[in-house]
Amino acid sequence: MIAYQSIDPAQKDSPRILQTLISLRHRLDREIPPRNLKQTLILGTWNIREFDSSSFGERSDEAMLYIAEIVSRFDLIAIQEVRKDLEALDRLVDLLGRDRWHYIFTDITEGHAGNKERMAYLYDSRKVTFGGLAAELVLPPRKVKNDAGKTVQIPVQQISRTPFIAGFRSGDTSFILASVHMLYGSARANDAERVQEIEHFARFLNDRSKDPTTWSGNIIALGDFNIFRRDDLTIQALREEGFTVPEPFLTEGSNVNQDKIFDQIAFNTRPHRFETTGKAGVFNFFETIYRVEDQEHYIEQMGPRYHHDSRGRVRDEASQHRYYKTYWRTHQISDHYPLWVELRIDFTEEYLREKLENSQQLNTSTRSLTASPVIPIDERDRAVRMGESGAFHLEDFQTVEHRDRDLSRLQLAGMDLADKHFEGSNFRATNLAETNVSGSSFSGADFTDASLLHADLTGASFQEAHFVRTILSKATCFEADFSRAIFEEADLTGCLFADAIVEGARFINCRLSDQQEKDVREGGAEVG
Repeated sequence: MIAYQSIDPAQKDSPRILQTLISLRHRLDREIPPRNLKQTLILGTWNIREFDSSSFGERSDEAMLYIAEIVSRFDLIAIQEVRKDLEALDRLVDLLGRDRWHYIFTDITEGHAGNKERMAYLYDSRKVTFGGLAAELVLPPRKVKNDAGKTVQIPVQQISRTPFIAGFRSGDTSFILASVHMLYGSARANDAERVQEIEHFARFLNDRSKDPTTWSGNIIALGDFNIFRRDDLTIQALREEGFTVPEPFLTEGSNVNQDKIFDQIAFNTRPHRFETTGKAGVFNFFETIYRVEDQEHYIEQMGPRYHHDSRGRVRDEASQHRYYKTYWRTHQISDHYPLWVELRIDFTEEYLREKLENSQQLNTSTRSLTASPVIPIDERDRAVRMGESGAFHLEDFQTVEHRDRDLSRLQLAGMDLADKHFEGSNFRATNLAETNVSGSSFSGADFTDASLLHADLTGASFQEAHFVRTILSKATCFEADFSRAIFEEADLTGCLFADAIVEGARFINCRLSDQQEKDVREGGAEVG
């Protein structure tokens, strides 16, 4: 809960502030979906005007309470125009609760265009995890031919206020946010410098989304783009680089007059475990707080500048109203409205349906093993064959220890081999189709020409194991550890590596889908 205890009931304005907070909460309830811990995530972006500066007086405790109430409706929010002094951001986090709300931020961008601004991400740590990726975007140099015909690199003009990139995880999904505050330049829809900044920014992110080593293929660009209308070149620049924008952000303005779509949330994502719910919007807080009709409540707070302009001239009624509406109240809250979008983060049903489909296939079709011939275990006489480790018997599987055994060319399909030790064992040409080996350890084991078709490998360890021409089609690899394992010409059709450990593994001449290749590369594997 927000630190409402900071409100002193003895103060004369407390009844009004408390009633306004109640009204604000009701409006937020109506317009923004409720937060939950498992199903969805509410992502927001907000340019909070000069957060904070003394241009028109520092933000009051009342204003900070309203800002905290709005921010509390998001699970994760990108904030632009955070100033050099972090006091306002710290005040906000104190109100939200430091035990739950965490933030990361950039250094200031120097120079006149940079305006000594920072960018920040603020998130509820119960719901969102910082993924470790954090960077300020630097555009790469251009490659050109010099007079001698040699390729040289030429530095490019960087974006005026450096975009802030960070990776986050929530539920079953991960994504990269890229927060921006683009150059405003001239008061024209297609200012050339602004269009160029957005083109370079969008192209960089689109190229990065296609890089198989990128931290996540789901990239969300958000913030203050200073876009005027939906048909501007700036919007076209985003679309040409594969970004899509929810319809509400193209029709509902985010400036105070709501006639400009300055702020945006744009998506360049992959379909695997990422999608929006279709709910999105712009929240107009001035319909509830610091309303036009509330001007008289703040005359004392506005001080001498309400009565006299910067030249000392007495303000008339129209000038006083303009000062309150256009300047003072927008520096107490903001001259931009926050945007929000709801994302799905729970894909349990899809996972279970995939398991169901696999189960139905297992129970309705006959599968043939294409690896080397196998020798079945004869339960009647139990002694099957002599191997390098001596006679092997069926009852041996009742024990846990099977390290360094010769278990090649056996028919073990459909057996329960969970929670056992097979470190260093030889499974060459063995049929382990539909076998449950969850929780078992196979470190250093050899599965050359073996079949693990539809096997359950959940939580099993295959560190430094060898899978040469091995059939792993449709095997369940959830939380399996394939660290430093070798996969060579293996059949990996339908294997999901997103939740497996593959650091240091090598995939040699394996036919991987785009998603498989992305997942294993993200996990630190080598694909060749």
